[in-house]
Amino acid sequence: MPTDAARLRSLFSTGLFTLVFPLAGLLDPAHRGMWFGFTILALVGTVASVGFLYRTTSNFRAVAERASEDAVTGLMTADSLVRHVDEQVGPGAIAVFDIDSFDSLNRTIGHQKGDEVLRLVAQRMKDDTRGSDVAARVGADRFALYMAGVKDRNTAATVASRLLEQFFEPAHIGGLELDISASVGAALSGAEGAASTLKNATLALEAAKSGATPLEVFRSEHESHSVDSLAMITQVQLGIEREEFEVYLQPVVDVWNGRAIGVEALVRWNHGEMGAVPPSLFLKQIENLPVGRAFSRYMLERSIQALSALGNRDIGLSVNLSARDVEDLELPLVVSGLLTENGISARRLTVEVPESVGSRRRERTEQVLAQLRDLGCGIAIDDFGGSGVPIDFLASLPVTELKIASSFVSACVDDSTARTVIRHCVGLAHGAGLRATAKGVERQAVLDAVTDLGCDAAQGFHFAHPMPVVIVAKWLENDRVSV
Repeated sequence: MPTDAARLRSLFSTGLFTLVFPLAGLLDPAHRGMWFGFTILALVGTVASVGFLYRTTSNFRAVAERASEDAVTGLMTADSLVRHVDEQVGPGAIAVFDIDSFDSLNRTIGHQKGDEVLRLVAQRMKDDTRGSDVAARVGADRFALYMAGVKDRNTAATVASRLLEQFFEPAHIGGLELDISASVGAALSGAEGAASTLKNATLALEAAKSGATPLEVFRSEHESHSVDSLAMITQVQLGIEREEFEVYLQPVVDVWNGRAIGVEALVRWNHGEMGAVPPSLFLKQIENLPVGRAFSRYMLERSIQALSALGNRDIGLSVNLSARDVEDLELPLVVSGLLTENGISARRLTVEVPESVGSRRRERTEQVLAQLRDLGCGIAIDDFGGSGVPIDFLASLPVTELKIASSFVSACVDDSTARTVIRHCVGLAHGAGLRATAKGVERQAVLDAVTDLGCDAAQGFHFAHPMPVVIVAKWLENDRVSV
């Protein structure tokens, strides 16, 4: 197919002949009629070439315009946003917004309604921004906004936070009321250009997601953190594929009769090259990323299988999930399927969640936990007492157990403040009809103290370290530990 340059050369040649043929007719009167005919043909060719070139150019422009506009939302694409920002003069910033759990939402309500959500967010961005600001769709569930005139990090944070609330309010789609929330990362424009600014805003977004905060503004340490996180994400993904993660179980004991009433599932990572990798090195990094959800489901499945491997003994299993995990509307269905598949009663499973649960998406968290409770599962607040969960929120959750933070338990023999905290936690638990469990009991004096303070159950090295399933089965044969 001829290129535009070739068409231009052809047009030039044809136009040149249109001028040459009449001159030839003047110099050669005997053949004037023939030269006149050639002139007419050349003129027709020139007009046709001009028309064809015009249509080609118009089509090219139309394609270019369509390529710079997102087909679903009508917003700019990432490339067109970068080009636009690079043309601006003066300070500015880019904010990147990521819709929380959009993949799950899309599967739940269907892709057609999912596209309606995207269009609604896009329309809000068009309606609620200044004329100097420009919005774009830069990913499947990601939007970006260029904020002209923003000069410093504080202003970027303030503006991005306000827009986060405006863009992601609850939505009514197809008769459904949907709770739409998002995370945002922002970065100031720099000399490196708009592409670099967009990348920095995305790094800040990932830092917000991994830190379970709604907003971050780019700092230089986000770049190095991103490299470390990316390496860890890759290693965890490979670890899941290679089945390097193993479930260990630690017994939970009734302090009044010394009998084991349950086990808590804990992870051990036997990396092929690095050896034993402590959970503290990877759990926090991945818990709010997609690989974190994959890891949680992997561990949930393996933990329930471990409980099944212990036989018919009537003890419970506690499994730790992150605050982001219990925002997943699919979680109750996943749990129900795993319990049925392994022949485990739901009443034997307790889901442990951190005190920070519901800090981002309270209504959705309450919905998911209520559905798990309806299945028959228990709900425990892990490391209770450390960050001060609001009492009104605690009262709204279907909680069955408070697990008191080990930092207070281990210090309670000599520290009156720690004893006061434990006494307060026990009072809250018993007042609401919940079980109070002390974590981190490592010696007899601590066990005596938490028993006197009213705790119902305890776990820690005083009873047993976390153990592989086979060893736990033998440990449980005694059915009683010394208290």
